[in-house]
Amino acid sequence: MKGDAAPMGEGAAPEVLALARVVARLRSEVADLEGGAATTAVVERATGAVMAQERLSADAACEMLLGRARERGRTLLEECWITLGQLRLRPPPTTAGLPWGSTGGRTRPWTSGWIGSSTGSGC
Repeated sequence: MKGDAAPMGEGAAPEVLALARVVARLRSEVADLEGGAATTAVVERATGAVMAQERLSADAACEMLLGRARERGRTLLEECWITLGQLRLRPPPTTAGLPWGSTGGRTRPWTSGWIGSSTGSGC
């Protein structure tokens, strides 16, 4: 078993050190990219919320968020978190007026019986 490992030559230590530096740099880059992806997700979510609330385009919603951030002395990310935190959640819409709402939920549009098939039995 002793002879399984290849003997390290004089140049092996600098090569290992160089590889360790590369790995450290790549890990740092991955952490930066993960942080950037998380930030982008928050900004996109807030932009979508502003689009829905204000009926704006994506560009106009982003400009609105940027303007609010500037006016209030915040970063864009801070303004996005605040915007998302202020959302008022609505209850889901009722199904009473829909074709499957009046049957107590027994028949749903994704079952074969909804289209009028005689073989569909509902859920």
